[in-house]
Order: sequence, then structure tokens, then C-alpha cells
Amino acid sequence: MKRRYVLLLASIVFVLDQLTKRSIVNHFYPGQSIPIVPSLLSLTYVQNTGGAFGILPHGTLLLAAAAVLAVICVGVYTIRYQGTMPRVLAVGIGLPLGGAVGNLIDRMVRGFVVDFIDAHIQIHQWPVFNVADSAICIGVGCLVVLNWQGSARNSVPHNKTQEEHA
Repeated sequence: MKRRYVLLLASIVFVLDQLTKRSIVNHFYPGQSIPIVPSLLSLTYVQNTGGAFGILPHGTLLLAAAAVLAVICVGVYTIRYQGTMPRVLAVGIGLPLGGAVGNLIDRMVRGFVVDFIDAHIQIHQWPVFNVADSAICIGVGCLVVLNWQGSARNSVPHNKTQEEHA
């Protein structure tokens, strides 16, 4: 894939993230929850000053700085990448880039990230998240798969010696 598709994908994620967050902020009050699929999925407006899964509560500035650093690193990597990018790599870079920018904008403008996707199975609760968080997780998953595939291709089978490969 061409590098511009990374930026296109990141832009799409960013716009979807911001539109969904704006809708939640305009139609919900903090803490309000509406079941979508009972005992499974709700829309719940949470103002998150920490990171994913509740890490670094009230760590808005540190998390914003980490997001800026990540965006710069991904941007430089994308610009310097030579040739056509494998599709999985483009998705693995584009999704987290858009998600990081979406959450960074929240932190800088609001002082917190708007979370609203509330997945649960009866009393077992998953932390509330948003479109940006989903994109980041899926993108990182793509990078893990790509790395795993690369490692598998480059590994020497255990039943052969190094001399047989030379």
C-alpha cells in the first residue's frame, strides 16, 4: 500500500472518533448509561483522565506527552519507509495513529478522554472505551501478527542444524 493510505486511514479513524465523542457529549451527561444489548453492551459516558484500563489515573499530561511522541515517531517512520508498505503494516500504523491523535485532542481540549463503549457480560465489566481505543488495539494487534509472521519466516526449524541451512 502507498504511504498516503496510512494517513487516509488515520484520518478516517480520527473523524469517526471525534464525531462519536461529540455525539456522546451532546446527548449524555457524565455517568449516564443506556443499554443497547442488555447484559452485554451499553453506551456510558465516562470522562477518563487516565489511560486505558485505568492506568495512570489523572495522568493527562504524561499521557498527552506520550501520544505526541508516538505520533511523531509513527509519522517519521511512515515518511522514511521505502517502497510499498504491506497492507497489514499500513493498517497497523494507520489505526493507532488516528486513535492516538483522537485521544490526544480530547486530552488537550477537554482535559480528559471521552469514553462511552461499555462492554460487559452481566456483572463482569470491561473498562469503558471509545473508537480511538479500539483502533489502537486493532492496529497493535496487526503489528503483533506481522511481527509474529516475520519471526516465523526467519526462524530455523528445530529439527535441522545450522549447517543444513548454509
